[in-house]
This record gives sequence, C-alpha cells and structure tokens, in this order.
Amino acid sequence: MNLRSIIISLSLQADGAVKKLLLTTDQELVVVTETMVIGQFKVEADGGVRETSRVKLSTRMKENHLEWMMTEASICLAVSSGDLTVRVWNLKTDENFVLGTSGPVAVGGAGGHFITGLAYSTGKKILAAGTNNGKVLMWQNLSTAAFAQESGWRNLPRSTVEGAVRSVVWDGAGGDVCAINTVRQVTISAL
Repeated sequence: MNLRSIIISLSLQADGAVKKLLLTTDQELVVVTETMVIGQFKVEADGGVRETSRVKLSTRMKENHLEWMMTEASICLAVSSGDLTVRVWNLKTDENFVLGTSGPVAVGGAGGHFITGLAYSTGKKILAAGTNNGKVLMWQNLSTAAFAQESGWRNLPRSTVEGAVRSVVWDGAGGDVCAINTVRQVTISAL
C-alpha cells in the first residue's frame, strides 16, 4: 500500500464509516460512507489513487438503502431514505431522478411506510424494493439508452408478503429469481 492510498482512506474515514464500495472495470473507485458522502477516485496505473469528485447527499433518515445499477454507459446509485421513493443518481453525469410509486402507497411515506431494502437484477433490468408493510415494489428499465433517465423506467405490478421486508436479493445467475426476506419467512419469486 502506498502513502497516497493511506491518505485517501484516512480522509474518507473522517466522513464516516464506509457503507458501500464499487470498483469499476475502468479502474474507478466509488465509496459511499454512512454519512452519505460519495467519493469517486481514479486508480492510477502505479497504484496511486486520485480523488475526482466528492458530494454529500441529503437524506431524511439515518438508515439509508443503497444499490448499484450499471450498464456499459452508466453507473447509477439507487438511494432510498425514509419514504417510498428511490432517487437514482448517475455518477458519470451527476444527473438524478426519482422513481416513485402510484396507487394506494403514494409517494412520500404515506402512513409511515418506507423502503427497507433494495436489489437490482442486471439480467432482468429490474430494481426491487421491499417495504416495512410487506409490499414489494418493482421498476423495470425499458431501454439501455434511457437507463439513467426517469422516462426509461416503468412501474411493475406490486406484490405483498406477510410481514415487514428485511431484505431483497436477486440470484447471481441472471436475476430470474428474487428472494424476499421477512422476519418470519423467505418468499421466492421467479420472474
């Protein structure tokens, strides 16, 4: 480890503990801290690390849910914090948009409901969100060209499980199977 790497890790530690890490194929390191500071770094050929950007996201709750979503052209971070919406931030362009819900579970955490977990299937291009009242919300990307735009996504029919959702996970073999974990059970959904 060189001195530059040590300095980067110390400066990030001052922003809070690391919550999520991503190392892209083009040698970019993205770090999200628990205080929602997002740092982007370029890993140099000599092993050094150069900071390229740093931003602090404003969130409603201390407990935030994050998920990476990537295509060849975009690296996006999906963030949910205290309601039933997901903000998608394109790390390459700094543009962002909100994926909301429609129907009885309206945007804004109606009735104290909020997202408790996020998972993205690269194979199906579906972002799934579990809620504290047992709803599973899903959005599907319709176009790689519009991946990082709100118009490129559509709401899918929501489903319900018994109990608060603790986590949502897609299988690693293409994302055809989604597991929804509640306090009492795990529900497997094949799409």
